[in-house]
Amino acid sequence: MNFEMLETRTLMSGTGFSDLQPDHGPAETAYVESNNPQPGQNAVIALRRDPSDGSLHQIGKFLTGGTGFGNATQGLGPDDSDQEVIASPDGRFLFAVNQGSNSIAVFRIHGNGGLHRVGTFDSGGVQPASIGLSGDHLYVVNRGDALQGKTATIAPNYTAFDRTPKTVRCHPFPVRR
Repeated sequence: MNFEMLETRTLMSGTGFSDLQPDHGPAETAYVESNNPQPGQNAVIALRRDPSDGSLHQIGKFLTGGTGFGNATQGLGPDDSDQEVIASPDGRFLFAVNQGSNSIAVFRIHGNGGLHRVGTFDSGGVQPASIGLSGDHLYVVNRGDALQGKTATIAPNYTAFDRTPKTVRCHPFPVRR
């Protein structure tokens, strides 16, 4: 199988969950993001870990409906993030940031580890960098337009999403100092 070319970077966000594969025992699916800066080409890459030897095999590439953010100079900024991809604790949904198009993609996770995009929603700010889940809430850290060596013109903020099985509603709240 051919692997999707990923942006050259030292760290990649990923998340995974274990499930049971018929006749193969427990397996793990890991998800990483391509962070592709070509318009509409950002994707979540699903990798299956073989429990017998630990090797990873790409099982799919799933477009997020948005754009990643390139880091040609490898400077501070676009790669300074944590949890660009996160699965819900129940293993039903996966969320991914689109730094270059200021949005969050939501996927339904199938039993085989494959994904189906449910929607793409505005992140409530500029350049979403990290996401986290707590209870029924998805939290997004939007970096603003701050990059190393450049003056920022848009402030960072946090956005909270209420998360329910059928809908995701966005409720932004400001950064408090």
